[in-house]
Amino acid sequence: MIKPQDFENVQAYSGFTPLEVGGHILTIKSVEETKSKAGRDMIVVYFDTDRTDKQPNYFSEQYKNNQKPDKKWPNNAIVRQLVLDAEGNTNRGFKTFIEMVEKSNPGFKVQWGNNFVACFKNKLVGGVFGREEWLDNSGISKFSVKHQHFMTVEDIKRGVDAPKDKLLNPSGNDNGPDIYADITPVDDGGNLPF
Repeated sequence: MIKPQDFENVQAYSGFTPLEVGGHILTIKSVEETKSKAGRDMIVVYFDTDRTDKQPNYFSEQYKNNQKPDKKWPNNAIVRQLVLDAEGNTNRGFKTFIEMVEKSNPGFKVQWGNNFVACFKNKLVGGVFGREEWLDNSGISKFSVKHQHFMTVEDIKRGVDAPKDKLLNPSGNDNGPDIYADITPVDDGGNLPF
């Protein structure tokens, strides 16, 4: 075999350190207003672990070290949240996000209207992460660490237990429906959103 010309310039895969389950202090990088595939109002929150977190700048380091030409901001550092629920009322997850950001940043109040998305940039919020089971293309069960919900930074500092694993088949039998069967990944484009 002939040595490839760019062999010396390519970075080899090294050990991967997963994000620890439990609580993390997050910095909001960007918030976008958009629509879901069904045409419902939603926000998209992009975040990183804060420099004061136990795993600082985790997602930005992951992005920076990604050598793929079409690299994207890590999907487990993005939360999509509907603004209204199925009945047309304020979605509890949306309200929770707003309140957790306000309580985590003394003196901060959300600016409704034209400055809504911009007011979140660089604000702190707490996030709880847990393991979720998924199947690879061979049908082998694996786990990913994903964002579960928002909390205040103070709650994270006091300590948060790791949530129970989210299993594909929590009952342990194969008779139930696959609740994840119709989930499709979202392509957010190749550039950083902020």
